Amino acid sequence: FFSLRSEVRVTMLNSLTAKAKASWKESIKQQKSNVEDKDKNKKRKRGFVVDKINKNKNEPSSKRRKIEINSKKKRVKKINYDLPLEVQKKRSVIKLSSLPSGMEEGAILLFFQQFGNITRYCLKRHRYGHSLRYGYVEFDHPSIAKIVEETINCTMLYGQMVDCRQVSFEKVNGSQFFKTNTIKKARQFKHLDHKKVKWNNHATIINLEFQFPEWQKKLINDENIINDNLKKYGINYQFHGFQKEIEKLKK
Repeated sequence: FFSLRSEVRVTMLNSLTAKAKASWKESIKQQKSNVEDKDKNKKRKRGFVVDKINKNKNEPSSKRRKIEINSKKKRVKKINYDLPLEVQKKRSVIKLSSLPSGMEEGAILLFFQQFGNITRYCLKRHRYGHSLRYGYVEFDHPSIAKIVEETINCTMLYGQMVDCRQVSFEKVNGSQFFKTNTIKKARQFKHLDHKKVKWNNHATIINLEFQFPEWQKKLINDENIINDNLKKYGINYQFHGFQKEIEKLKK
């Protein structure tokens, strides 16, 4: 009786383990299929032509790479800021300077919409995103710019006297006037510039430690230029930090 009971238990355990293994294998297959689907979607979003690559697997990798690059290039659209003179004659542009520091793109759009339809507008920003307090607004009618200049020139906005001038259609340079630097780009520039400064600082220390002669000559030349500029402006001070460090390392 006890032997039968033990045999039944063993068979039950074997069946349970077999079911568990089967379910585990199925779950792994599902996970793999989900990962493959996600990779395909990512490739499609990035511009990879997955169907063409799968069809042309027998072709060399260089040809497949060309297909991927061409598919990426098609998605990139360059904005043409410069309009022909015939189109620009039908529009009018104003230049705004000495704007209040808190006046952003949205406030400019809301304020100048009362004069007419705005086709393009731009607030000029620093490389790191700070407002330079001047910008350009373009209207869809040639007579609106004069009206705006007469009404807004030398008026107070948020405690600041705004200067508004009309720009003739011949002097309008679209790529210079309306090419914007977004805050997202400015953050990227700031991050990259900080990384560049850190890398240059590390590079100077490493090059001094390894005693590269070309780098040492470059540092000494920079020091000489600094000392010459100090003499020009009548400052009795000489900087020889790098030269002293190089002499110490040579010893």
